[in-house]
Amino acid sequence: VSGYDKQSQGSVSAELSVTKPLISQSQPTGVTAITTSAVNVADGGLSGTTTDMEYKLTTAAESAYLSCTAGSTTGLAVGAYNVRLKAKPGYAAGSPTTITVSAPNQNQAAPTGLAGVAPTYVYGGGKITGITSLMEYKLLSEPDSNYKDYTEGTTVIAGSYAVRYKARTGYNAGAAATIVVPPFVNANQAAPTGLTTAPTTRATGNDGKINGWTADMEYKLSGSGIYTQCEDYKMNYLYAGTYLVRLKAKIGFNAGADATVVIAAPAAKNDATLQDLRYIVTSGGTEEQYLVDGFDPAVTTYDVQLSGNEYGKTFKLNPYASDPGYAKVTYSAVTVEDGTYTAVLKAEVTAEDGVTKKTYTVNIKVERRAGTSTISPNVYSISHDSVPVVKLSLTNRDGNSCSLQSLISSEDSIKIVDQSGATIGKEYYTVDAAKSEITVKKEYFSGKSAGTTQYYFNVNITTSYDDHFVLEVQRVNAPFVTIVD
Repeated sequence: VSGYDKQSQGSVSAELSVTKPLISQSQPTGVTAITTSAVNVADGGLSGTTTDMEYKLTTAAESAYLSCTAGSTTGLAVGAYNVRLKAKPGYAAGSPTTITVSAPNQNQAAPTGLAGVAPTYVYGGGKITGITSLMEYKLLSEPDSNYKDYTEGTTVIAGSYAVRYKARTGYNAGAAATIVVPPFVNANQAAPTGLTTAPTTRATGNDGKINGWTADMEYKLSGSGIYTQCEDYKMNYLYAGTYLVRLKAKIGFNAGADATVVIAAPAAKNDATLQDLRYIVTSGGTEEQYLVDGFDPAVTTYDVQLSGNEYGKTFKLNPYASDPGYAKVTYSAVTVEDGTYTAVLKAEVTAEDGVTKKTYTVNIKVERRAGTSTISPNVYSISHDSVPVVKLSLTNRDGNSCSLQSLISSEDSIKIVDQSGATIGKEYYTVDAAKSEITVKKEYFSGKSAGTTQYYFNVNITTSYDDHFVLEVQRVNAPFVTIVD
């Protein structure tokens, strides 16, 4: 009791005041947020409130608590609110619970001001200008899970990209803007410089040159469609003409512009003569070559006299141009048929200029020499001792009379074929070369049918002094022969 003094006089009365501690209240339960219709619209609220509750923004002063209404408290803007039970007699205000009133996530428009920049090299180095760290990007063809954050210095390859604002509190990921990063564009190359040429030594020669080229270059003859790699064995063996030379295409660069160079050539020669003329004789697969006697490049016609049996042999010319490798020569071949006495061979020479021409003619003349024959006796019987003797009258290659002995080296040079086409064996005839006589023995007629028959013989004589001269005595008419049984 305060103010009491036991020393004081008289009696004293006093009022005593005793304070009872307030009971605390727990946090309210069952209160939930009501979402606003938009960020800036105050139509959110608290659901599950009672009149025993009060609320305020968490950032407001303690004195800013307002009473809740029963059921729900509305008209609230987006924010965090403290909700508690009000103080009442004997009870202190309760501990608050924090309820956040939010707005639905907002959509974000596609970003603007973006542009694609082509790569600076073939496989990358492209950029998207205007993009920031608030945005993300991906190739348009990739799924949305492939969106990547943009960081300073990011480079991209050529292609179409989707770029959008990233999702953040209160906002969904934005609509995408399509940005095209154009492809890398090859750079052009200038025409090469420092090229020189050397002319051909002949008008149609291929020893012209282009100098100053490198392995990075290619060339073609002007007017043709295909470029060829520059290489030693090509650039030193070129025909006269106008050539285009350029740098080859390479990574990052188009083929270069053309440099035009000209390989000059001297005037074409007009030499259409031959320096040598030969003829080749082919018989039975064997070839023999002979010079044309007395050949002169200025003379274009020649007669070659051959004697004997040249039938079935093939003659052709083997000419040599005076301007070999540049003048063109064409020539013919002729086979001598039976009964033919002349083979005409021609060689046409066209000079390098393509205009000047000269034709050489070689007349192969085959002289057929033959002997004449008489046979005695003219009529005989096989039973008699007399037999047919073929008497030959012969001339040599000069036309003078001669004996068989002077023409042959041995009797092997003689061949006799009868009317049946069969060769008569040597046992059926004798030869007196000195007298030029061939005697058919009686044994040849042995076994022949009885009666009188005229026999025929072909006598072929190969001479020893000339491999190309065959003396042929054809169809010797033997006498009528009476064969007696």
